[in-house]
Amino acid sequence: MNFFKNFNPFQTKSHTLLSWLIGNNAPASYNNNEMLNAYIKACPIFTATSWIVDACNDIDFVIKDIKKDEFIYDHPILKLLKNPNPFTNSDEFKKSIFNYFLLTGNVYLIKTKSLKKEILELYNISPLDVSIFANANDNYANQYNITNLQQAVFNRTGNYTFVASNGNELIHHKNPNPLQNRSDLFGLSFFAGCQLEIKKYIEASIHNLSLIKNGGRPSGLLSYKGDKNLPQNIQQDIKKSIDEKLKGGANAGNIITLNDNFEYKPLGESIRDMDYKGLQDAIEKKIYQAVKIPNALFDSSTMTYSNLDVSQYAFYDRAVLPIFKSVCKFLNERLLKDFKDSENLEITFDKSLIPALETREITNARDLHKESIISKNEARAKIGYEAINGGDQFYQPSSLVPIGFDSNINSNRESPAKSELRRLMLKNGYSKDEIELTIKSYES
Repeated sequence: MNFFKNFNPFQTKSHTLLSWLIGNNAPASYNNNEMLNAYIKACPIFTATSWIVDACNDIDFVIKDIKKDEFIYDHPILKLLKNPNPFTNSDEFKKSIFNYFLLTGNVYLIKTKSLKKEILELYNISPLDVSIFANANDNYANQYNITNLQQAVFNRTGNYTFVASNGNELIHHKNPNPLQNRSDLFGLSFFAGCQLEIKKYIEASIHNLSLIKNGGRPSGLLSYKGDKNLPQNIQQDIKKSIDEKLKGGANAGNIITLNDNFEYKPLGESIRDMDYKGLQDAIEKKIYQAVKIPNALFDSSTMTYSNLDVSQYAFYDRAVLPIFKSVCKFLNERLLKDFKDSENLEITFDKSLIPALETREITNARDLHKESIISKNEARAKIGYEAINGGDQFYQPSSLVPIGFDSNINSNRESPAKSELRRLMLKNGYSKDEIELTIKSYES
């Protein structure tokens, strides 16, 4: 099914500019251009975004059966994410999602549906093409306008979904925005706290580029010391001669002579007062820290063999996986529910399939097995290997003998059922208070 055939313009009097001003809708304001422009102008923004997006793209979406506690690698939604539409492949689709989310704090997906309400295709829409209009009664989103090749209007329905006249649905994922005073209509960029630093970085880059264009020389003031003012045409000729013989790297070191009473005074003092190289280095560090990239990954002076692996783990734990988990949660809430028999399923990832974390997972599994905390088969399962015969038995050195007995063992040990319940609830993100309340309810 062709996406653009489904996108028929939806025109009605209630959606004119006049009705926006005096009717039920009020436009929300947010500038998505700023960070997207910084992405192509400020090297640290481009680099930091690329590192995180590439790492997220290398992680495969998988389906997990929560009830059975096992992964599923073949499901209709996984096929849809790998082949979202005829115009976009899996890599382009995933990278655009994570790029837009990092830079603008927003992801807009459109689900094209069949007459039976089945999802046929997915399209990722640029935040630059989206306008959101609030409802005057509750200040929450009431309408999404998408302007690209043609306009599409998605209106809020009774069940709080946003549907176009042709039945297609828009879903919106946003990073929390404490500054938005219209009920969080738009998300906030992950780089939002670095806006001033980004502007300073771009200005410093422009300054350094200007120096290169001017032969690496600071600006100067050329003054005429004669009794009369120079005619305008002579001033223009002198300026043209200076531009031709002094500007640009190829003219570095050239000398120009003037046959009259001129004086040249360099204006380099103010430039030397500002260390632009030091300024850029400091700004780079702040930008990388804003998205939680460890210093050792971008600062060679702090990089050592001993901290490189630890920094790589920190990069995934603090920068990559939180972004990936947030997108997974969005897909679970707004996409997976459209598929049959998905009540016990969730979109997630398999840590054992992430090469950067594989060494740590193997080490942790080995240590737990070595201390007889888990069996060999449990350790193998943690790193993605199949069970083996005899792998469920526990062993300990024959030299170990008991030295005492805990008389309170029955009072301080939970039953296997309670221990398993505690383990499953911890694994699925329940807080300690929620776990204790649940266990107490079973005891009562």
